[in-house]
Amino acid sequence: MLGTFRSILRLPSARRLVITALFARIPVGINALAIVLMVRRATGSFVDAGIVDAGLALGAVLITPPQGRLIDRLGQPKVLISSALISSAALIGLVICVHQHVAIAWLTVLAAVGGGALPPMSASMRALWAFLIPDSDRRDTAFALESVLTEAYFIAGPLLTALIVAAASPSAAVVTSAFLTVTGTTAFATSLPSRRWRAAPSERTLAGPLAGPGMRTLILSIVPMGLAFGTLEVAMPALATRHGDAPAAGVLMGALAGGSLIGGLLYGSRTWRSPVAHRYLILNALFAVGMAPLIVAGSIPVMAVLMAVAGFSLAPVAACTFALIEDVAPAGTTTEAFTWIFTANMTGAAAGAAVAGALIASSGIRAALLIPVCGVTVSFLLAFARRRTLAPLPSAGPNSPSMPGAPAAPEPAARPDAVATPESRRDA
Repeated sequence: MLGTFRSILRLPSARRLVITALFARIPVGINALAIVLMVRRATGSFVDAGIVDAGLALGAVLITPPQGRLIDRLGQPKVLISSALISSAALIGLVICVHQHVAIAWLTVLAAVGGGALPPMSASMRALWAFLIPDSDRRDTAFALESVLTEAYFIAGPLLTALIVAAASPSAAVVTSAFLTVTGTTAFATSLPSRRWRAAPSERTLAGPLAGPGMRTLILSIVPMGLAFGTLEVAMPALATRHGDAPAAGVLMGALAGGSLIGGLLYGSRTWRSPVAHRYLILNALFAVGMAPLIVAGSIPVMAVLMAVAGFSLAPVAACTFALIEDVAPAGTTTEAFTWIFTANMTGAAAGAAVAGALIASSGIRAALLIPVCGVTVSFLLAFARRRTLAPLPSAGPNSPSMPGAPAAPEPAARPDAVATPESRRDA
């Protein structure tokens, strides 16, 4: 199973990129959970915790796309390292202000800066994969590897948070996150591929990647999926706290990522010949089915099992999304296109976190868990309704990123997973 992934890791600089990007992204799995626990401990309110967590997500919504556009225009190192320093400073400031009992409004602002300035490492890594691997089949494997690594940091982040909270405090987890952000990002951005990468020259438009109808479809379908994740980030700590074991929240979120990691390994271990747009729709439907049983869980062990089952389709959905983006994003907008997917997810997460906190306080955890079930169902329905837009743009493709002095990537052959539609061919 792992042989296909090993071939990707043998590429020049691939191991350094994967390892440093992993360390730089672990904070994504730490921040929301640690901040919810930290604010709740300080204020005694999940409503306040949900508001601050929503600020973390909202900051990413507002700032991440401009970061992606800057990277496409200026390159990765300057933007990534500057962002890491700003984000870490804001997170440390948040810890200080929480202990000084500063007003929730200011805590939310600091969380927004910390979340918004967090370097777009996933988008940067995926842009590098698109350049380093011109072959479409191997590139699909690389995107599957990327989805598996995403789950790795979503496992490592909550588990690390649980360990630090149990041994020290939620505040210590936030400080650890700030340290990992700076060190991991710096090591990634100073690598040779990151320093030499440049987006392909293209006509700059205000819409950027949003000019592609398939990109708009993906964004519309991912927002309600983000709503589900934002709700779970608040509901799992609430469930764990109700059972007198707050650190178990990290285990519950890690279970979701663990199921996703297994699904991603199985998905990436084989070559797929079915159209990627079809796979995207089917996997979204399976994700919705897997999420439904969460509303019946009444204990931490049962919820852990159900979270793992629910997560099984998540990494394959992400891998299909990455592959589709390669087809539907206009040339020269690779990094910004990936950041818009992240932004769509965080938009939903911000709404989910804010609503979940209030709903838990008024109606209970089970009522809040209806939000993830409805969110992923709506995600599938939107993608299905606009499925004809998931066709590749003539200007899109893996050759958009480039490195000065590197040989041009060969023209891609017709991809086996392309699907014809009356309007064009496919997207994501």
